[in-house]
Amino acid sequence: MANNAEELIVPKKLANPVKENTTRRELHRELMFNQKIGKSVLNQKSELQRVMESKKFNLKSTGFNDPNGENNKQDLNNQNEFMNVHRRITSHNNQDDH
Repeated sequence: MANNAEELIVPKKLANPVKENTTRRELHRELMFNQKIGKSVLNQKSELQRVMESKKFNLKSTGFNDPNGENNKQDLNNQNEFMNVHRRITSHNNQDDH
């Protein structure tokens, strides 16, 4: 019996071609990372969702929280103008009182 055991061929563990392929592992790693951060690389989102995400991304990258940044500048200019007019009126009223 011991003689037969020595004559048997011991099977080798087969190599898994999926695990050995480095490009496949890198692709899988990248897909898993993108899924983790919520980025869709397969473009399965609707056009509206893509546009809204791009606008949100642009707002984050510019640092503005308000989508109407030009309106804020105009409001600031209007406020400055209002303050100038207010100063003139109050100074004019103060001169009339004396």
